[in-house]
Amino acid sequence: MKGKHKKSSHYGVGKRAIEVLKLVQTDINGPSEVQGISGARYFITFIDDFSRWTTVYLLKKKSEAFGAFQRFKALVENQTGKKVKKLRSDGAGEYNSNQFRQFCEDHGLLRQVPKFRRKKFEDKSRKCIFMGYGPDGNGYKCWDPEQKKFLISSNVVV
Repeated sequence: MKGKHKKSSHYGVGKRAIEVLKLVQTDINGPSEVQGISGARYFITFIDDFSRWTTVYLLKKKSEAFGAFQRFKALVENQTGKKVKKLRSDGAGEYNSNQFRQFCEDHGLLRQVPKFRRKKFEDKSRKCIFMGYGPDGNGYKCWDPEQKKFLISSNVVV
């Protein structure tokens, strides 16, 4: 069975920001089939990678994303006394305007976009064959016939 499966953390492995506002992740979702009472059909999220603090803004149009980011940045920098240092987005286009590029340059803000993009609901899983348990009981040992190699994973869907 293929599908989208959220990875569970394994013994705290993973690189997260080491301080508040060092990395903020953002994504825009929509358009929604149902319009909100305010007329919003989109929403945008900003997540501080260190604290996992999440802020959501409702938008009528995708073009309002830059204004939402400016409001978010002003709010969190005022509340924490720290500066947003890096913004990670999926590169879908909401932050590609010249105005936004200039804003980032003027404020010393680094932008990070993944090298590849997946569609929202694209399969992430691979078909593998269960071969037992990993050494020290740290996950499942699986054979990937496509890549012809063994994997140790704690993220298995049956």
